[in-house]
Amino acid sequence: EASITITVNLLAPTASLISNDTDNTIIAGESVVLTWEALGYDFTSYAMTGGLNPGAGGRITVSPTTTTTYTYTIINDSGTSSDSIVLTVYTPPTCTISVDDNPLIGGNSTTLRWITTGDADTIQWTQGGNISAANELSGNLSINPTNNKTYQARVSGLGGTADSNELELVVVYLPIIHTWNVPNYYDYGSTAPKNI
Repeated sequence: EASITITVNLLAPTASLISNDTDNTIIAGESVVLTWEALGYDFTSYAMTGGLNPGAGGRITVSPTTTTTYTYTIINDSGTSSDSIVLTVYTPPTCTISVDDNPLIGGNSTTLRWITTGDADTIQWTQGGNISAANELSGNLSINPTNNKTYQARVSGLGGTADSNELELVVVYLPIIHTWNVPNYYDYGSTAPKNI
């Protein structure tokens, strides 16, 4: 009597994880759909970033606020397989501008201040004239306009483009009082002109 022993080798699994975003780069607030699939047989374990119970396949919409790595892992008796996606998240920029003195007394100086947050790398002053010294994303500059002036900046970068608040600086001038000499006395009834 002859016998044949057939040994069946269980193939190691293959995990697949893809997103519907071509470059896996988003701006905070946007969403991405992740789709995963387990290729192989006799899986003993599935795991997915975020504590999900992902099973052999599925999809989920995610909206991370910071750069996040998502990993799908499957296991069978022949091995483990993982696939990962890094979603790069950029933060939309904001820019806030202010001045130390508003209204400003004409002839005086004040300090223009601006603060940029988020993923921006350039600033352009769209109102306020040529502020060539103010090309840093955050900073301050001494200014002394002679008339009312409006300031506004636009910041842009990987997080997008945003305009700052519009700031109107009011310039006021103190009243001028003209003085003259008044005589201490004047003769009643005199017709002679008096210079004062």
